[in-house]
Amino acid sequence: MKKDSPYYEKSLKVMRDSLLFKNVEEDFLKETLSWFELKHIKKGTLIYPEETLKWMYMPISGRVKASQVNPHTGKEYIVFLLSPGDIFDIIVLMEKVENSIILEAIDDVDVLRVDADAARAWLDDNPQFNKNFLPYLGKRMRYLEQNASDLALYDTTTRLSKLILRNVDEGEPSKIDDHTVSLINDLSNDTIAKMIGSVRAVVNRSIQKLKSDKIIEITRKEKRVKNLKKLINRCEDALFHKNKESI
Repeated sequence: MKKDSPYYEKSLKVMRDSLLFKNVEEDFLKETLSWFELKHIKKGTLIYPEETLKWMYMPISGRVKASQVNPHTGKEYIVFLLSPGDIFDIIVLMEKVENSIILEAIDDVDVLRVDADAARAWLDDNPQFNKNFLPYLGKRMRYLEQNASDLALYDTTTRLSKLILRNVDEGEPSKIDDHTVSLINDLSNDTIAKMIGSVRAVVNRSIQKLKSDKIIEITRKEKRVKNLKKLINRCEDALFHKNKESI
């Protein structure tokens, strides 16, 4: 990307805030950005495996879902929801083998892309980028581990509670009321269900339960956490009962 691009400063800010590029030297950051090119991806566009084999992508606006779909039933499970500062496909970047995961823009997305081999070279040539890559990879692995545990051990309302809690936007540590969950804020109940391995009808009931407990508030296009302490307590109580049952 050239410095005169209207997206240059925005792209720099997203990279600075990304775990992958956080605290790297400014000269390396700007040199790296010069390797990227900007692409505009319309909502609903699929990104195919052969593209992620060739390119590493980083959104600077919008969200991309990474899913697995049963070819016989059409049932979909959303493995990751990728947002500005994330990269995809991280598995292809490491293994250089096509991944069967399905990537789809769920918003109009502005995305930076760079030749995947160039990104692999950064891992070899830049110690700070390499150092950042491992925590980023660890974060992804921990998310997968938590989701797998949740699917096996918890009911739908608990899985929904934990999903909301993971996506509460950062704010004042002492604040109890009115937390936003911007990443999943406007997602349909059907999409939420695909993120926690459930179906829309069951998620609808779980949402009504959390609303009746005055933990969350739902309007037509917004979800808000009305009582963060109660949400945390609900997740902790579920963990306590799980551990008690295993004794």
